[in-house]
Amino acid sequence: MSLNEAVIKSNIIPEEFIFMAEHCQLCFLSTVRDNIPDIHIMFFSYYKDENVIILSSEKNKKFEDIALNPHVSILLHSFEGKAMTQCSFEDKKPSSITIQSKAFFAPKEKEEEFRQILMKNHPKWGNAFIGENKVIIVVPVEKLLIVDVKAKITRWTSDI
Repeated sequence: MSLNEAVIKSNIIPEEFIFMAEHCQLCFLSTVRDNIPDIHIMFFSYYKDENVIILSSEKNKKFEDIALNPHVSILLHSFEGKAMTQCSFEDKKPSSITIQSKAFFAPKEKEEEFRQILMKNHPKWGNAFIGENKVIIVVPVEKLLIVDVKAKITRWTSDI
């Protein structure tokens, strides 16, 4: 561990993550199949009540990748768009956050609730989350890597 790195094990989600989850509209989801990584740009919502990232996908390669290997990474960053603008207003350093977790598909009884959260947060793109061929992907927020523009590194792990 370097001098510029902190390791935190806590049940309190870092403020940097909450800021990013509230101000980023898109994330980058990384999946792996046959040791070959693939990255997907996606709309997402953070559901604070369950501490999960919610995504929607067609039953395509991304879906198959997760079914075969649920280990994923999600990247959020504040280097452009609404998140960058909000950083300026709130005098925050731009940063990136990588979520490392094990994704799963929402159980049937939660699908509609999660779909409604996505639609509420992205009303212009609501139709992207609806359809017979759509699935809801859930990614628990259990492990974070936060890196700011000054190369300050924070590794956070949930202790729950």
